[in-house]
Amino acid sequence: MADVGPERPRRMPTVLPAAAMEPKPAVTEREVLAIALAAALRGEFGAMVRTIETLPPEQREGVVRSLVAACARQDLLAAGRVAQALPPGPLLSGATAVAAQAMLAHDPAVAVAWALASTSAAVDDATRRAVADGYVARDPRAALEQFGRLPAAQGRNQLITYAAADWVVRDATAALAWVPEVPAGDERTRVLTAMIFSLAQTEPERAVAWANLLAEGRDRWLVLGAIAQTWVARNADQAWTWARALPGGAARESALAGIEAGLGGARLRRNLEGLPAGGGVRPTSGSSGAGGLTPAVGASAMPFGLDRDQALKREFEDALRESPSRAASWLAMQPVPDRRDELVEELARRWLAINPEAAQAWMDQTIRPPERREQLLREAGR
Repeated sequence: MADVGPERPRRMPTVLPAAAMEPKPAVTEREVLAIALAAALRGEFGAMVRTIETLPPEQREGVVRSLVAACARQDLLAAGRVAQALPPGPLLSGATAVAAQAMLAHDPAVAVAWALASTSAAVDDATRRAVADGYVARDPRAALEQFGRLPAAQGRNQLITYAAADWVVRDATAALAWVPEVPAGDERTRVLTAMIFSLAQTEPERAVAWANLLAEGRDRWLVLGAIAQTWVARNADQAWTWARALPGGAARESALAGIEAGLGGARLRRNLEGLPAGGGVRPTSGSSGAGGLTPAVGASAMPFGLDRDQALKREFEDALRESPSRAASWLAMQPVPDRRDELVEELARRWLAINPEAAQAWMDQTIRPPERREQLLREAGR
């Protein structure tokens, strides 16, 4: 038997740490885009978002826009789903804008249908704003005519409101000429209020003139407060001169409240105007349309957008935590565009659960049409 010599020790295989065995993470925008696109096309939106979030925040928006544009070249509705899967904020806004532009270029009806398909409040708002703004950039009259033919619903109202607010910034003269075509009543008030809020951001003097088209009452006073709040940030001297020149009463109080909010507090107002130590909002004998109360200036005075909607929701929730009747009073003090269907319905449901008699009395006075009120009562088992 051949002598094979001593057995040599066997070399054990090298065991790498688990971290070393994982795929190398993507480090460039191009790599992130490729991985996120693959996840999006598979419908794995959670993985898509996590991949995008590996980038520094300042690089994410560009990748997201490229991602949605790439999806749109293959499937417009898939691009819409990808956009709506992003978290609320700049990424959602930018993505829905890209998807809306792609759909509008193909067929505006597709974009409008996409905007009306409800998902969540934040996503609905971003989607409808993107479609309205994109359509107005192409043809404002065609946009508003198509929106106006839609069945009455919150989605229709939001599209019209956002389109009108965008148009007035692009061409105030043409937008104002269109206002008489809007049906008189709540719809015209809602549209005109949104346009004035938008115009106040750039042309407060012109916004003041438009505010006088609103009937005296809470909507005009809230608009004046919003104008004052933005105006004082642009030119404090002009804002103070205008507010002091207003006749005493609700209009002047609302303007001063807006300036106060814009300056961040009541102390300066009291010092300059010799007002009593309470500051803020007070009953005035010259007020009308709100039981003698000048409305507070809060989220309603903010520019239209997601931040404003979230602030309104927080104010509503704060009031509702205090009591349903407090929330009902808060809703009544809001301008027409902010008396959102979802807030009214949420208040009705929660009030019915704890005090059905009081809730029904409020609903009888507030909720129209009767079919909507009856549906809410059925849902509550009443």
